[in-house]
Amino acid sequence: VGLAFYFVAAVRTALTRRGHLNRDELDLRDLLDLVALGTVADVMPLNGNNRILVYHGLGRISKSPREGIRSLIRTARIRSFQIRSDHIANQLAQRLNAAGRLGEAGEALELLIADNRRDAMRLAERLDQLSQERRLLETSIVEAAKRQAEEREQAAEPVLVVAGEGWHRGVLGIVAARLMEWSGKPAVIIGFDNGVGIGSARARGQ
Repeated sequence: VGLAFYFVAAVRTALTRRGHLNRDELDLRDLLDLVALGTVADVMPLNGNNRILVYHGLGRISKSPREGIRSLIRTARIRSFQIRSDHIANQLAQRLNAAGRLGEAGEALELLIADNRRDAMRLAERLDQLSQERRLLETSIVEAAKRQAEEREQAAEPVLVVAGEGWHRGVLGIVAARLMEWSGKPAVIIGFDNGVGIGSARARGQ
């Protein structure tokens, strides 16, 4: 997100120098709320330029959130007047990401560009519902995967490998990360659907 923002800034500067834009046109500060949201949701390190962008973006969200973000805050039941990065990481991002995991990623985009409260609330409530479904799916598959690993006595194996029919592809990455933390070793999880397997793997960096 930060790279995209700076790319747009460079294009704006070039267009201004060539006389295609006035200096007062296209104020990129209006996008800083989206930059903050995307940077934190993508679990980027909050240092250097990222820290500066997120700081100013959080300020814009707290003072004057766009309708989509305002509705997302309402459905997440965040009471604070000062939105922090942990609000995004633990509550807002989960709802936005649920669209791509269980529904259509375009629903998250529609929410962020919604320009009226009614549409924004409808979309925010839809993402909230998807997020709840995602959590239930994740818990169910994690428990099933742990039981499978214990039944197969994989404690001595260097890599944990589990598979199941109907395990939803949208949560496999999250489940693999949970299994890695639980077992302390690299984890591979495969979900089968009509004989076709789709998998995800997680391992700690060295």
